[in-house]
Parts: sequence; C-alpha cells; structure tokens
Amino acid sequence: MELIKNPDRFGIDDPLVACWGDGPYHATVYCNNKAKVWGDPGRFASWDGMHMTEKAYNVIAEGVLKGPFANQPLLQNCSN
Repeated sequence: MELIKNPDRFGIDDPLVACWGDGPYHATVYCNNKAKVWGDPGRFASWDGMHMTEKAYNVIAEGVLKGPFANQPLLQNCSN
C-alpha cells in the first residue's frame, strides 16, 4: 500500500497508470499493434495493468530486505 499511497517516495509517477497499453490508464489494449509504451518504464508501477514493472518489484524487494516493508527487515534478521 505504501507504493500506492506515496508513489513519489519511490520514484513512481502515478501507480494506477500502466506503462504499456491504451486508454486513460493505458491498460485497455491486449497485445496488438495499437498498444504503445508510455514514457520511461522506470517511472511506472504497472507494465500493462496486470503485471508490475521491474521498478515496482525492485521497490518491494528493497522494502522487504532493508525496510520498511518487513517488521524487522529481512537482511537485519539474517545478520543476527
């Protein structure tokens, strides 16, 4: 939820808009020649409205490993 509530904290522009597709949220066209990539995928949380981008997966992984998405970050647990 933190990624959705505070996207700018993680370098995401609008977490509800996909990077690839068409329509107001860029997620209404299935894989065909009408769909297009909108800007830098590194600024989006969703690739096509269903799949997350590499950026979103990175934010989640870092949050679990280093905090704040785990109550004690995983790397801290493993080092003790």
